[in-house]
Amino acid sequence: MPGTSEVTERTQQLIDQEVRRIVDEAHQQVVALLRENRDKLDSLAQALLEHETLDENEAYQQDAEADRNVDEEDQLPGHKLRQHAAEEQADRGPAAGDRSEDPERPVQRPS
Repeated sequence: MPGTSEVTERTQQLIDQEVRRIVDEAHQQVVALLRENRDKLDSLAQALLEHETLDENEAYQQDAEADRNVDEEDQLPGHKLRQHAAEEQADRGPAAGDRSEDPERPVQRPS
């Protein structure tokens, strides 16, 4: 019969499970990348709020400045302790209502 599926229900379930696994894995990778690059995203968002548009060179300049700020922070006393605490928090997940490390939290507009 045309238009009907010739796949068994069990095969369809296996396909659905594999698709879900692939999507979940990709989601985890994206969230990890967003967390790793949050400072760059915030810097770029702030520049866009201030200037509304950025050309390619300006966008890359924001990225470089965010990298410099992270490198300078690495040199500050207590950085390793803060980094360790942040890693432990990431392992536990955010506290209820805490969106400080959530890559999906909205960027605050400057006042």
